[in-house]
Amino acid sequence: NVNVDDDIPNEDSEDTVIDAMNLFEPNRFTGLDRIEDRSRATYGLRTALEGYNGYRGEVFFGQSYRFDSDDNPFTEGSGLDDKDSDYVGQVSAQLGSYMDGNYRFQLDNEDFSSQRHEVDLASRLGPLSYGGRYFYGVGLEGTEVEETREQLTGYASYNINDAWTVFGTARYDFGEQEGLRTASYGLSYAGQCFSLAASAQRTLTTDSSGDSGTEIFFRIGLKTLGEFETSGLSVDGSEE
Repeated sequence: NVNVDDDIPNEDSEDTVIDAMNLFEPNRFTGLDRIEDRSRATYGLRTALEGYNGYRGEVFFGQSYRFDSDDNPFTEGSGLDDKDSDYVGQVSAQLGSYMDGNYRFQLDNEDFSSQRHEVDLASRLGPLSYGGRYFYGVGLEGTEVEETREQLTGYASYNINDAWTVFGTARYDFGEQEGLRTASYGLSYAGQCFSLAASAQRTLTTDSSGDSGTEIFFRIGLKTLGEFETSGLSVDGSEE
């Protein structure tokens, strides 16, 4: 039983989440300002199917149970604020060298409603590599992330030859102020002794998150000395 010292502010442990990666961790807080105390039981089931030529599938589903409901240190909406935690799971698949997929989810412990979903896909077709990530998460009351978040990010790169590659990425927000948030594209070169890359990024923000703007980045890499990247060179800036 750990007594919380009010003189220690909670700076790094507010946005606490539970998922298949940290379910069995002794301390599910993200930082050092808070410690998970008292006793609990954690249980889950994992199974996998292995195939030929790199084909593989895996499924996990689990939950934890806190024996004492008093002085629960987790915020409401974190998935750990009840004696029974939310259900968490993960489904992953690897289709040889063609595609990798990963789906992680969190379901409410009472009505199985969606609390968080994350989907990652990556694929390669000859010189073309592409993929995306979808994220949905309900807001956490009493924290700086009280709004529900829902975003989709996509990316692609194409190897022109062994040295030159073009790439691009974009992120779209489905929240209250729906719209494109960032978009970037660039060109890179990788030689035997050095590498070069140039990229441009356009940011479309809201009033609460800052000003919109366009930045250009340059990166130079020497294989024996490391890499150097310039800070973003602002082209313009405008308020949305």
